[in-house]
Order: sequence, then structure tokens, then C-alpha cells
Amino acid sequence: MKMTRTVVAGACVVGLFTACAWGGDVLREEYELAGARSEEPRYYVMEIDRTDRTVAGCVTERGGTRLMLEYLPGSGEWVCRRFEVFRGDGAAMEIASVAGLRYTYTPGFDEAGQVFGIDHSRFDGLTDVHGHPLTITEHYWVYNTFIDFHGFTDYFVSAAGGGGGIQDLTRVGDRVVHEASGTRAPVDLNDTIGAGSTFVNGEIVLSFDGIGLVNDRACALVGIDSGDCSLEMSLEPMPGVSVDVVGYSRYRGVCSVDIETRWLERFAGSEVVSTVSVAHTSGGEFTTNAVSTVERRIESVTAEVFEGG
Repeated sequence: MKMTRTVVAGACVVGLFTACAWGGDVLREEYELAGARSEEPRYYVMEIDRTDRTVAGCVTERGGTRLMLEYLPGSGEWVCRRFEVFRGDGAAMEIASVAGLRYTYTPGFDEAGQVFGIDHSRFDGLTDVHGHPLTITEHYWVYNTFIDFHGFTDYFVSAAGGGGGIQDLTRVGDRVVHEASGTRAPVDLNDTIGAGSTFVNGEIVLSFDGIGLVNDRACALVGIDSGDCSLEMSLEPMPGVSVDVVGYSRYRGVCSVDIETRWLERFAGSEVVSTVSVAHTSGGEFTTNAVSTVERRIESVTAEVFEGG
């Protein structure tokens, strides 16, 4: 199954117009969006498209990832059934070593800096179907796809631990500053991204934007705006070469949350990232400026669609 931006965006618009047709009473009701989720099997497909450009707008690299995740009720485990990486030619490469990854989602990060319960060791030495090592960038894409998935499927659409969160959105039009605003999250990954690399969130605002039909389910449309974020990363792509990266990021999107089950039905969003990279080599320092655009889509699908790939 290949999701398209047109289908995702179009369904949300249809949902909004449908909500308006229901009448003002629906839009004035109070809702509890952060209650316990129904315990049921869930099947998700996430796709990410990334385009890197020079500051003059010339495309330097295209790529993306596709993740298929299943939730197992009772155990609370997530299982990766399939993972693919896309390069500039659009051809899909399955990353077999990631398929079968099992874990339990936990909010936040542990003492080792592992976010959302994702074990870093499973992302060591990743190769493509021909046995060729993935690039440093692709290693991080694979890992970060899981982080992105749970950020929008779990973290932002579950009750916050003490500060502002989705539990404060009870009526259409409500807005709240999320408790993660201003927090510093570790983004290091094994030998790929160096220790001390961090992503600093801006003022993250959640907004209850409306009610709509998504996958024939009545959903709350919850907007997310990260505000101005910053990042610092250190890399060692090869012996004798180190790269320091600093940058800016802002991501936005809409989470369609099932009002009855409280599971995510759909997410569609985008991010702009601007970076300055300084490579330190024996021959001197070299600076590169880049701008990246990232499109993210998450879709809840039926078991039949999921099994069909």
C-alpha cells in the first residue's frame, strides 16, 4: 500500500466539512481525548520522504523510509514487520535486520539516553539487501523513523506526565503548550551520532482544530506546532574526519485521534530543517549549508491491508 499526500490531506478536508455538516452541537461538546485506549490489535504504516537542498534550492539528495508496525494487545509489545529505505531512484530496499524488532513503548528516555524504549543496539551495522553498509545518514533515518512514529502515535496524543498536554484539549478551539516545550532530547546513536548530540524543542503547541471522519471513524483533529527548535550533532563518518552540525527545525502536523478508542488513525505533517555542517579533516575545515524538507505520514490500516504489504 502506497499512501499519497493528496489522499491523506483530502480525507482530512472531507472530514472537516463533514463535521461542519453535523451541526454546532458536535463542535461545542466536551471531549476526553487522553483516556485509556482500547486494548486491540493495531496495524500501522508510516512513510517519510526527505529532500536535501543547497541554500540556492538545488537538490543534493532524496530518500525516505517505510515502516510497518503491529501492536500486540495484552503484552503491550510493538513488532516491526517490515522496514524499507528509499534512495534517490525511488527503489525500495528492505532492511531485514530490523524486521522482527520487538519492544515496549515507554515515554521519555532512560539513563542510557535511549528514547521511547527503542534499543540502540538493533541499529548497529545495518546493511542493504546486497550486504552493503548503509550510510551514516541512512542509519539515523532508520532509527529515527521509530522515534517519529511514537512521538506522533503515542507521546503527543497521550496524557502528559504533569504539565500541559492533550488532556487539556476538551473543546474544539482549545490550545495548550505541551510540557515537552524547551526540553533537550538526546539524539546520539551508537557510533553513528556522537554522545552529547541533542535536539532542543521549541514552544510546542497542541490545538484542538476540529472533528472529522477518518477511516470512517469520528476523530479529533489535533494540530501540533513545534515552534523554533535547534539541534547539535557530532559525527565521525570515517577515520580522521569529524563533522559538527548545528541547525534549526520546525515541524507541524495533524493527528487524527479516534474519539472512542483514542488510538491514532492518521498523522500527516512536515518539517523544515536548516543546518550548517563543519567537517574537520587533515586538509582543513569545510563548511556546508543545507536545507531539508521532511514529509511524514502515518496511517492505521486493517489487518488485511497490512498483510498485503
